[in-house]
Amino acid sequence: MDQGSSIITRSATRRSVRKIKLSKSQNNTDINKTKSNGVSPTSKHIPKIKSNPINKQKHQTSSSTTKIQPTKGTHSRLISPYIWRSRLNQLNNQLSSPPPTRQRQLPRSNPIPSKQQSLFREAQMKAKDKLKLKCSSSNVISLPFSLSDKHISEGPLPEVVVFERNNIKPSFPSPYPLVFSSLPQMFLCPKCFQYFSSSDTLSLHLQHCSSTGPPGTEIYRQDNLSFFEVDGELHKRFCQNLCLLSKLFLDHKTIYRDVSPFLFYLLYQWVNEDGKGPHWGFIGYFSKEKLSDKDHNLSCIMVLPQHLRKGYGNMLIEFSYLLSRHEEKQGSPEQPLSDLGLLAYRSYWRSVILDHLISLITPGEDEEEKRTPVFSVKNLSVTSGVRAEDLISTMQYYGLIKYWKSSHVILVEECSKNEGGTKKRKRKLDPVHLVWNPTEWVS
Repeated sequence: MDQGSSIITRSATRRSVRKIKLSKSQNNTDINKTKSNGVSPTSKHIPKIKSNPINKQKHQTSSSTTKIQPTKGTHSRLISPYIWRSRLNQLNNQLSSPPPTRQRQLPRSNPIPSKQQSLFREAQMKAKDKLKLKCSSSNVISLPFSLSDKHISEGPLPEVVVFERNNIKPSFPSPYPLVFSSLPQMFLCPKCFQYFSSSDTLSLHLQHCSSTGPPGTEIYRQDNLSFFEVDGELHKRFCQNLCLLSKLFLDHKTIYRDVSPFLFYLLYQWVNEDGKGPHWGFIGYFSKEKLSDKDHNLSCIMVLPQHLRKGYGNMLIEFSYLLSRHEEKQGSPEQPLSDLGLLAYRSYWRSVILDHLISLITPGEDEEEKRTPVFSVKNLSVTSGVRAEDLISTMQYYGLIKYWKSSHVILVEECSKNEGGTKKRKRKLDPVHLVWNPTEWVS
């Protein structure tokens, strides 16, 4: 019995040794499989073993006898994805949030005395009260403007406009910005007509003003007077400033923003002053449409107040007709004319008629060549460039023509009385000095 029992125990031990060897080989094959699949042996994706009592014993014996070491490239400690997500969110929040603001510490300044503060507040309140009175609704004239003209509105008149060392008092409101029109003095640049609020800003502007002289092209020069032709489309800002300036002295001036369809003819005088030196001095201008169905040779005319009653207005009108004669047309101004414009044109038309009649009345060298003068309105309109209707209306207004014995007769006595009007004309334009080629505008 003792021998048999010993044999049985040996066989049992051999069987257990065989089982242990088999379990070791199975564990090695499982580890190799996990390596080939890219899964670490300590990961949570290992399939669970069913809870059988026999399997539990085998698993316990295998775990007790074998110890698996981590291979190279694997981590012994794993972090859950939830922790990684929370850390990533923290980093994103830190990057997206702005940096903390640093408060700048200003240097300590001496406190302002109470007396100076009170004086400053009193002056501030007085200035506010003056602006309220000037910019009140009773003084402001509101007109309907387009969307592009919202920043400009007609306001109160400035008391004085300083232009070329002359203090000019305006007569009508101009659509300057309220910041400038509400001031007691407004300063204008003599080169580009830009407006400023003080003499200091004007002096700074003159140091850097790009326009050294009148813009455009010089088309006429006689003695110290010159005419310049300026295109409203090429020099838009300059022409807009010019229209704003003319609106201060013209009641019927309406267009001042859309200047591209107009040509501007400016009259300048070459002046040599002691303190300022030689420079161009602006006198006046007239505008003209590029395309006119009714052959209008003048749209708007203006002469500065300091140059009135010197014959410059008559000179501007004569120059407009000189251009019409050069174009071989009979022109006329746009209607209706203002009161002053109508008086100026009637005086010019009368002078044209009287000059022509005097040339017809004057006798020749031989008395035999004397003939009865023949007056033709058509010939006069062709030679002068004035429309025939304007000539007839002028003769009727001044009583130079009468209807007698079924025919129209010109009174020579009335012409001799009005000869003094022709002597008052100090300036006459010579077509020889005109250097100009008319351009054909196409719509």
